Amino acid sequence: MKQECIFEIGGEGGSIVIYREKRKTGTVYIYNHNETDFSDEGMNIAIKNEYSTFEAAIDKLSEKLPWYCLYLVNVHADYKQEVSVALINKLNALSEHEKGEFETYSKSQFEKMLGVRFELDKQNVFIGVYDLTIKPIEESLSHSSNLFKELNIVGNVEIQYNSLIIKDENNQMAFIFPSDKFMVELLPVIKTECLWKITSN
Repeated sequence: MKQECIFEIGGEGGSIVIYREKRKTGTVYIYNHNETDFSDEGMNIAIKNEYSTFEAAIDKLSEKLPWYCLYLVNVHADYKQEVSVALINKLNALSEHEKGEFETYSKSQFEKMLGVRFELDKQNVFIGVYDLTIKPIEESLSHSSNLFKELNIVGNVEIQYNSLIIKDENNQMAFIFPSDKFMVELLPVIKTECLWKITSN
């Protein structure tokens, strides 16, 4: 069956190509990685895998290589959006320093090939942690500031019967408060993070 190149990215000494091949049993995507080692070691790379979807093939690339630093040689018009999304996902999984490398080395070339613009945007991101404040109900009603703020613990809050139970990171009980006398306030911890996003060209 005829293979059609739908994605190719290159670097010094090699390239990675994803081919689309239509067969009687359906369409397959062939991931082909060839790299020549010009040193005396002669450690050439030749990898070939087949996938049932393009997303699986591009995920393989994202898993193995920092392809945002390479040179985008070719991308089929039908797959530009999927490549753009895969690139954004790859970039936003990087450290802050690594995210900046894309802007320095490859951004304009990827924008030209994919027909989109990429922008680095500051966003507030919930990190999955809450600040915990435990407050006596009577003092809360009287607007008192006598709060139990400094528990210094990582763990979970559970309510069992008439008790507020604070468990540590090993799931062991650390504090118990009667729920009819104390209330818990949880505030999400937010951090500012720079994330790449796609904008229209």
